Amino acid sequence: MITRLAPEWETTGWLNSDTPLSLAAFRGRPIVAAAFQMLCPGCVAHTIPQLNKVRQLFPADQVTVLGLHSVFEHHEAMREESLRAFLHEYKVQFPVAIDRHTPGEDIPLTMQRYQFQGTPTLMLIDRDGRLRLTTLGFAGDEQGDRKHHGGPEKAVHHYPRDHYAYWRAAIGDHAKLAAPGAFGENLAIAGLTERDVAVGDRFRLGSALIEASQGRQPCFRLNLRFELPDMALRMQQSGRTGWYYRIVEEGEVRAGDTLDLVERRLPDWTIERLWRNLYVRTLDREELLAMAAEPLLPERWRDIARRRLQSGDVEDWTPRLRGA
Repeated sequence: MITRLAPEWETTGWLNSDTPLSLAAFRGRPIVAAAFQMLCPGCVAHTIPQLNKVRQLFPADQVTVLGLHSVFEHHEAMREESLRAFLHEYKVQFPVAIDRHTPGEDIPLTMQRYQFQGTPTLMLIDRDGRLRLTTLGFAGDEQGDRKHHGGPEKAVHHYPRDHYAYWRAAIGDHAKLAAPGAFGENLAIAGLTERDVAVGDRFRLGSALIEASQGRQPCFRLNLRFELPDMALRMQQSGRTGWYYRIVEEGEVRAGDTLDLVERRLPDWTIERLWRNLYVRTLDREELLAMAAEPLLPERWRDIARRRLQSGDVEDWTPRLRGA
């Protein structure tokens, strides 16, 4: 289990609580919490009932249940008075915080601080106030679609800080680029790029051991995040995609811990080489044969190589890049 200290929530108020609350006030007992939106179908159908069930199962002095209303769309329809009616309708009695907005920003502050990718998002905070990271990734970074996002092979996303200057030059001084996390990454570290890191590279991060598993294949959610219709395509064409890690050994990560390379299992297969094979030298037979034959490469990427060898064609990227 990898952990990091859970940041305090930035809120404009609390419902179902007579006084403002803080995460620090609950140290000594675990917190089960979720970021949600009242118009989010998954939140209504699954997350709220689950939190209600946890509250019923465990006494308040053993487990704290909290909600965070993080609105990043349809703001006018989800004001506080509507939220009050929603909580009454769905019999929500646990405290719910209202995520704070900065004027002109769609994404509220706590959502930005935790780098949530959407709602619902589960948060598991231990007795010491630490946000948990399992082999599926940080507990505050779950994805609803494990087929394409998250899962053990994509537990942690690394995006090089080195690329931020490129993007400022390419798309301007976008507000999302003002701080780490613009691309939904868990790690934003300078000094390592796709050219330096290979599949199978193992790093010590705190007491945890993580292994580079694959490069990122950008999808249309980047277009929505940056409000640019071709942002995913731009990332794909640039080769500045970042990469994912799997968790080899669970451990603890603290602020200031370094990322130290300890083993190279497949040094010839850099993230950049895979990117070139997927998107530049798309039908290079020799490279595709090598990809298909290497057992340590991601099976899904080996399947792409096999299909291209069989068909002589490149798969359609439009659904992933455009959401069509």
